[in-house]
Amino acid sequence: MQTRFPLAVRIAQSLLPLAGVLAPLIALVRMVLWSPNVPYSDEWDWTALAAGMRTGTLRWDDLWTPHNGHRELVANLVFVAIDRLGGWNVVREELVGLACIIAGLLALYRLAYRTMEPLAAGATFAISAWLIAGPITFESALIGSNLGWPLSAAAMLIAAERLST
Repeated sequence: MQTRFPLAVRIAQSLLPLAGVLAPLIALVRMVLWSPNVPYSDEWDWTALAAGMRTGTLRWDDLWTPHNGHRELVANLVFVAIDRLGGWNVVREELVGLACIIAGLLALYRLAYRTMEPLAAGATFAISAWLIAGPITFESALIGSNLGWPLSAAAMLIAAERLST
Protein backbone atom coordinates (compact mmCIF):
# COMPACT_ATOMS: atom_id res chain seq x y z
CA MET A 1 0.00 0.00 0.00
CA GLN A 2 1.46 3.34 -1.06
CA THR A 3 1.14 6.16 1.42
CA ARG A 4 2.48 9.63 1.90
CA PHE A 5 2.99 9.06 5.62
CA PRO A 6 4.92 5.78 6.00
CA LEU A 7 6.24 6.66 9.48
CA ALA A 8 2.75 7.48 10.75
CA VAL A 9 1.43 4.20 9.33
CA ARG A 10 4.24 2.21 10.98
CA ILE A 11 3.60 3.93 14.31
CA ALA A 12 -0.13 3.24 14.05
CA GLN A 13 0.53 -0.39 13.12
CA SER A 14 2.62 -0.70 16.29
CA LEU A 15 0.35 1.20 18.67
CA LEU A 16 -3.05 -0.19 17.68
CA PRO A 17 -2.36 -3.75 18.92
CA LEU A 18 -0.98 -2.27 22.14
CA ALA A 19 -4.18 -0.26 22.53
CA GLY A 20 -6.12 -3.51 22.18
CA VAL A 21 -4.01 -5.22 24.85
CA LEU A 22 -4.61 -2.30 27.20
CA ALA A 23 -8.37 -3.03 27.52
CA PRO A 24 -8.08 -6.46 29.20
CA LEU A 25 -5.08 -5.24 31.19
CA ILE A 26 -7.18 -2.44 32.68
CA ALA A 27 -9.92 -5.00 33.37
CA LEU A 28 -7.41 -7.18 35.22
CA VAL A 29 -6.18 -4.27 37.35
CA ARG A 30 -9.76 -3.28 38.11
CA MET A 31 -10.63 -6.82 39.19
CA VAL A 32 -7.59 -7.32 41.38
CA LEU A 33 -7.80 -3.93 43.08
CA TRP A 34 -11.52 -3.22 43.39
CA SER A 35 -13.59 -6.39 43.10
CA PRO A 36 -15.25 -7.41 46.34
CA ASN A 37 -15.67 -11.11 46.95
CA VAL A 38 -19.44 -10.76 47.30
CA PRO A 39 -22.04 -12.28 44.96
CA TYR A 40 -23.59 -9.68 42.68
CA SER A 41 -27.19 -9.42 41.53
CA ASP A 42 -28.48 -12.73 40.16
CA GLU A 43 -25.24 -14.49 41.05
CA TRP A 44 -27.04 -15.51 44.24
CA ASP A 45 -28.87 -18.02 42.03
CA TRP A 46 -25.69 -20.10 42.11
CA THR A 47 -26.13 -20.70 45.82
CA ALA A 48 -28.04 -23.92 45.12
CA LEU A 49 -25.22 -25.16 42.88
CA ALA A 50 -22.58 -24.43 45.53
CA ALA A 51 -24.69 -26.04 48.26
CA GLY A 52 -25.42 -29.10 46.13
CA MET A 53 -21.75 -29.48 45.29
CA ARG A 54 -20.69 -29.33 48.92
CA THR A 55 -23.38 -31.63 50.26
CA GLY A 56 -23.08 -34.18 47.46
CA THR A 57 -26.66 -33.59 46.32
CA LEU A 58 -25.91 -31.81 43.02
CA ARG A 59 -28.06 -33.25 40.23
CA TRP A 60 -28.27 -32.82 36.48
CA ASP A 61 -31.51 -30.86 36.93
CA ASP A 62 -29.62 -28.30 39.04
CA LEU A 63 -27.14 -27.72 36.21
CA TRP A 64 -29.83 -27.69 33.51
CA THR A 65 -32.29 -25.34 35.25
CA PRO A 66 -33.23 -22.33 33.07
CA HIS A 67 -31.96 -18.91 34.15
CA ASN A 68 -33.65 -15.80 32.71
CA GLY A 69 -35.19 -17.87 29.95
CA HIS A 70 -32.08 -19.73 28.85
CA ARG A 71 -29.93 -22.58 30.07
CA GLU A 72 -26.36 -21.92 31.16
CA LEU A 73 -25.04 -25.47 31.34
CA VAL A 74 -21.41 -24.67 30.46
CA ALA A 75 -21.29 -21.63 32.74
CA ASN A 76 -22.79 -23.71 35.56
CA LEU A 77 -20.18 -26.42 35.02
CA VAL A 78 -17.40 -23.84 35.06
CA PHE A 79 -18.85 -22.35 38.24
CA VAL A 80 -18.95 -25.78 39.88
CA ALA A 81 -15.33 -26.40 38.86
CA ILE A 82 -14.25 -23.03 40.32
CA ASP A 83 -16.17 -23.78 43.51
CA ARG A 84 -14.58 -27.23 43.70
CA LEU A 85 -11.09 -25.70 43.40
CA GLY A 86 -11.33 -23.67 46.57
CA GLY A 87 -14.81 -22.48 47.34
CA TRP A 88 -17.08 -19.84 45.95
CA ASN A 89 -14.95 -16.83 45.09
CA VAL A 90 -16.45 -14.09 42.94
CA VAL A 91 -13.06 -12.59 42.07
CA ARG A 92 -11.87 -15.96 40.72
CA GLU A 93 -15.02 -16.14 38.62
CA GLU A 94 -14.26 -12.71 37.19
CA LEU A 95 -10.69 -13.76 36.42
CA VAL A 96 -11.90 -16.92 34.65
CA GLY A 97 -14.30 -14.77 32.61
CA LEU A 98 -11.45 -12.42 31.71
CA ALA A 99 -9.25 -15.37 30.73
CA CYS A 100 -12.01 -16.52 28.37
CA ILE A 101 -12.28 -13.04 26.88
CA ILE A 102 -8.50 -12.87 26.40
CA ALA A 103 -8.56 -16.26 24.64
CA GLY A 104 -11.25 -14.93 22.33
CA LEU A 105 -9.31 -11.73 21.69
CA LEU A 106 -6.19 -13.74 20.81
CA ALA A 107 -8.25 -15.64 18.24
CA LEU A 108 -9.62 -12.35 16.90
CA TYR A 109 -6.09 -10.95 16.66
CA ARG A 110 -4.90 -13.97 14.67
CA LEU A 111 -7.95 -13.84 12.40
CA ALA A 112 -7.63 -10.10 11.76
CA TYR A 113 -3.93 -10.22 10.94
CA ARG A 114 -4.38 -13.26 8.73
CA THR A 115 -7.20 -11.75 6.66
CA MET A 116 -6.65 -7.97 6.62
CA GLU A 117 -4.03 -5.34 5.87
CA PRO A 118 -1.92 -4.68 9.01
CA LEU A 119 -3.35 -1.21 9.69
CA ALA A 120 -6.95 -2.38 9.32
CA ALA A 121 -6.23 -5.49 11.40
CA GLY A 122 -4.72 -3.40 14.20
CA ALA A 123 -7.68 -1.02 14.18
CA THR A 124 -10.16 -3.92 14.15
CA PHE A 125 -8.40 -5.61 17.04
CA ALA A 126 -8.10 -2.43 19.14
CA ILE A 127 -11.72 -1.38 18.66
CA SER A 128 -13.05 -4.89 19.27
CA ALA A 129 -10.90 -5.34 22.38
CA TRP A 130 -12.26 -2.13 23.88
CA LEU A 131 -15.84 -3.10 23.04
CA ILE A 132 -15.43 -6.63 24.43
CA ALA A 133 -13.13 -6.05 27.42
CA GLY A 134 -13.20 -2.30 28.02
CA PRO A 135 -14.65 -0.39 30.95
CA ILE A 136 -18.17 -0.38 29.53
CA THR A 137 -18.38 -4.16 29.97
CA PHE A 138 -17.04 -4.29 33.52
CA GLU A 139 -20.46 -4.49 35.10
CA SER A 140 -22.04 -6.89 32.63
CA ALA A 141 -19.42 -9.15 31.09
CA LEU A 142 -16.56 -9.26 33.53
CA ILE A 143 -18.43 -10.20 36.68
CA GLY A 144 -19.00 -13.76 37.74
CA SER A 145 -22.77 -13.57 37.40
CA ASN A 146 -22.41 -13.34 33.64
CA LEU A 147 -19.82 -16.06 33.15
CA GLY A 148 -21.86 -17.36 30.22
CA TRP A 149 -21.17 -14.21 28.19
CA PRO A 150 -17.36 -14.42 28.16
CA LEU A 151 -17.57 -18.17 27.52
CA SER A 152 -19.88 -17.60 24.54
CA ALA A 153 -17.84 -14.69 23.16
CA ALA A 154 -14.62 -16.67 23.39
CA ALA A 155 -16.21 -19.73 21.78
CA MET A 156 -17.54 -17.69 18.85
CA LEU A 157 -14.25 -15.88 18.23
CA ILE A 158 -12.17 -19.05 18.52
CA ALA A 159 -14.53 -20.97 16.24
CA ALA A 160 -14.41 -18.19 13.61
CA GLU A 161 -10.62 -18.12 13.74
CA ARG A 162 -10.28 -21.90 13.53
CA LEU A 163 -12.84 -22.24 10.72
CA SER A 164 -11.04 -19.61 8.65
CA THR A 165 -7.78 -21.55 8.42
